[in-house]
Amino acid sequence: MLRQKVAALLCLLLCVAGRPAPVAFAQNTSVTVNVDAGLNRHPISPLIYGLAFASTSALADLNCPLNRSGGNATTRYNWQLNATNHADDWYYESIAEASAVAGESGDTFVSDTKAAGAQAMLTIPLIGWAAKLGPGRAKLASFSIAKYGAQTDNDWQWFPDAGNGVKAGGQLVTGNDPNEANVPVDSTFQQAWVQHLTAKWGAASDGGLRYYVLDNEPSIWHSTHRDVHPTGATMEEVRDKIFDYAAKIKAVDPSATVVGPEEWGWSGYFFSGFDQQFGSLHGWSNLPDRAGHGGMDYLPWLLDQLHKQDVATGKRLLDVFSVHYYPQGGEFGDDTSQAMQLRRNRSTRSLWDANYTDESWINDRVQLVPRLRTWVNTYYPGTQTAITEYNWGAEGHINGATAQADILGIFGRESLDMATRWTTPAATTPTYKAFKMFRNYDGSKSAFGDTSVSAVAPDPDNLSAFAALRSNDGALTLMLVGKSLSGGTPVNVNLSNFAAAGSAQVWQLTNANAINRLGDLNFAGGSLQLNVPPQSVTLLVLPKAAATPTPTPATTPTPTPTPTPTPTPTATPTPTPTPAPTPTPTPNVAPLLLTEEGTDRAIAVEPVTRVRDPFPLAQAIPFSADARTRVMLFAENADLLPGEGASALTAAAEDAAHNIYPLTVEHVDKVAGFEWMSSVVVRLNDQITNATGDVLVSLTLHGLTSNRARFTVGNSQPDLGAGASLNGKRVFPADNPWNQDISGAPVDPNSDNLIASIGLNTAFHPDFGTVWNGAPNGIPYVVVSGSQSRVPITFTAYGDESDPGPYPVPTDAPVEGGPDATGDRHVIIVDRDNWKLYELYSAFPSGAGWKAASGAVFDLNSNALRPAGWTSADAAGLPIFPGLVRYDEVFGQKEIAHALRFTAQHTRRAYVSPARHFASSDTSANLPPMGMRVRLKASFDISGYSPSMQVVLRALKKYGMILADNGSNWYLSGAPDPRWNDDELSTLKALKGSDFEVVQMGTIVTQ
Repeated sequence: MLRQKVAALLCLLLCVAGRPAPVAFAQNTSVTVNVDAGLNRHPISPLIYGLAFASTSALADLNCPLNRSGGNATTRYNWQLNATNHADDWYYESIAEASAVAGESGDTFVSDTKAAGAQAMLTIPLIGWAAKLGPGRAKLASFSIAKYGAQTDNDWQWFPDAGNGVKAGGQLVTGNDPNEANVPVDSTFQQAWVQHLTAKWGAASDGGLRYYVLDNEPSIWHSTHRDVHPTGATMEEVRDKIFDYAAKIKAVDPSATVVGPEEWGWSGYFFSGFDQQFGSLHGWSNLPDRAGHGGMDYLPWLLDQLHKQDVATGKRLLDVFSVHYYPQGGEFGDDTSQAMQLRRNRSTRSLWDANYTDESWINDRVQLVPRLRTWVNTYYPGTQTAITEYNWGAEGHINGATAQADILGIFGRESLDMATRWTTPAATTPTYKAFKMFRNYDGSKSAFGDTSVSAVAPDPDNLSAFAALRSNDGALTLMLVGKSLSGGTPVNVNLSNFAAAGSAQVWQLTNANAINRLGDLNFAGGSLQLNVPPQSVTLLVLPKAAATPTPTPATTPTPTPTPTPTPTPTATPTPTPTPAPTPTPTPNVAPLLLTEEGTDRAIAVEPVTRVRDPFPLAQAIPFSADARTRVMLFAENADLLPGEGASALTAAAEDAAHNIYPLTVEHVDKVAGFEWMSSVVVRLNDQITNATGDVLVSLTLHGLTSNRARFTVGNSQPDLGAGASLNGKRVFPADNPWNQDISGAPVDPNSDNLIASIGLNTAFHPDFGTVWNGAPNGIPYVVVSGSQSRVPITFTAYGDESDPGPYPVPTDAPVEGGPDATGDRHVIIVDRDNWKLYELYSAFPSGAGWKAASGAVFDLNSNALRPAGWTSADAAGLPIFPGLVRYDEVFGQKEIAHALRFTAQHTRRAYVSPARHFASSDTSANLPPMGMRVRLKASFDISGYSPSMQVVLRALKKYGMILADNGSNWYLSGAPDPRWNDDELSTLKALKGSDFEVVQMGTIVTQ
């Protein structure tokens, strides 16, 4: 996305994260694709190229690494009888497999999969019932017509007594006896199957079965398996079953990978089965299971519960968080009308695009792969993500093939860990060959690269692009998916940060339904040109400069594998248990509220004082007809039609308690000099109070609703207590050095030497977390009220450079390192009501007060520095608190809007503002002075880090970090909190000194 710097806008400097509105390109208009091999680099998991029920020949031909056995029929597989009940897929019949050998079906699946060098995924049933057979392994049916009467359909050809469980008139058969075609089983029964599998194939760590999948779509058991589970599963039922069955699997094979919960789709992500069933009968405004869990969404709640169980037991239960996803607008089918082909082209954006609203009844921004990753990072860190069922239809049409190629590219670019398509496309179809373009385009198992890099195309609805580096030969591979229905598209490819040599191989799949190698493309100067046919998949293979290209035969090998037999279980059309779709709005583009880069925080301005959110207030807002009740937002696509006024736009806000407040749009106008952007003034609802805090606001124009952006209403009053949240209230004025955006500042001329003195290859180290050596890990702080009693302070070392007491230090104030610590023993107090900061160094309780080596008091409303040459509680004479990484910022505000604090082992006898003191006798100009600011290089790719760690990394790029004390090299300071995930923080250790640069310094003081 382009990035705009909007200067002198309402007396502000606003950093706008781009103009993401897509540019519409007509067919045959040339397109430029920019590929940067140094940007957004991260591994592509080979497990995203998985299939379901693939034959050995298909797995081998597609070089496929993963094969899943799943679906409705696996929910009641009886491994001892080798039989299953096909549920709603086939008249609720229990049917025997051909062999009577216990576990034969699963064993054959594993054997056939291993024969192709792939990994098998077997489904372990959780529902508590298994298929039962009649005498001689005869079929049994749950809804016998002889017993339950005439039904609207039956298996008239093979088992006429088996009905569909629906009476004439549409009423369901209820009260049936589930024991007629099923037997009750428990986790011990399934554990015996796991014991059978490990006995036959070995443990996962020894090459045995690696992946155990926990059942299938439990939140719609009441529909697909209503003969045995007529009531929707509650959150607790699914949680408890995972606790039980996953523990049984791991008890047999601790090295096994457990995958779940395999939920069916959009409604199944947010609502339990109980609530889905209740909502379909009683409406969706009051869902009892959700209400009983604090209004929390179903899958995030489940992840949180699993994480807590792991922490309590010390054993991980779930390794891969998996869901299913089918497009809901008719794409999953054989419709290839022009309208449906165009819709199919667009709808893959639901997998990734935060600016795309799904056009089906979902009518929301799905952003599926990033959403899954955010959920696990927030609620169950360390868990992988998977989409184990998906299908975009049109398997036998080139439109289905381009959709499939687009999906595989998206999975790799967006860092999904695992995916298995439902099911395996027939070998004669273009969709099968779309897989082959990624995994075996030349018949010799040459594949798309395994390290994703940046490839940007202007309009993914017409042409999408995906690029990767290939580790085995260093080649760069570029996949171009042409989606235009007619007419070729001239494409200009610009390459950067890749030294290519000679010519590029060109492989292509078109509606002729064959993969062909075209003539090689010569390129020079980092660019090449080609013409992409309509509805095609084109692969460019660019050899690395140092490599000698291997000659390739002129003709394309065309092995024809045996078509994959259709498995007995067939995909159940995805149910739609939500209200009817919203009528299609007037064709148009939804408004886009502009937000701070990488966050959901709105670029919001108080329109009278022209100050940014959160608005610093001298007094409480009087919520009435005054100027303080208005906020100015900035948006794209807020274009009024001729004759329309501001009332054409509507706005609404939602607070943390999910209260909805309509807002009044009073004014809409283009911003002079930036006509692509509109300013929108909204008047707040009088029911909003000073205590409301954060709200999420959206705009609606011509029936289309914008993204939701966050701003703060009221005083942002900090909480009280140790490690309390400041609720977004900023420390020091906006123009304070700690709050200065230095992302565009020049690099210091001596940067290389200064960085080298701290350590080019020395690892970065977050010096905070949960617990270390039995004490909270980091520099703690406590927030107190203005009424906190002040106590005397006795200074033992630097009294002449310390601010005299008394200080408002509680008797139980947290001490760095704990009460028995022998280190720096910092004590930090934030006076919330007087907005002052008190800091002590080497502090100990002493009688009615405290004694300390030094102390400092800072007015948090002032930019005043300490006297030149004075220390503070820190060696540099700086405040400590504003440089800490705090949990409330990372997970509450999702933004750190200030510089951070770090240490270095060897420093110079010098300081630079805002520091006021040095702590060294070494005068070398290549050693860093106190106060030196470094920043993370703009080119450093943060996309592979968790969203919370990206908050820290963005701050290191935008605000940098200030050298504040002598200590270990590249140690980043932060506040302890039991909610930190130490493993997640440890990912920051991948940074090293060479990833940083020194921001140009001002006057260096040496005396």
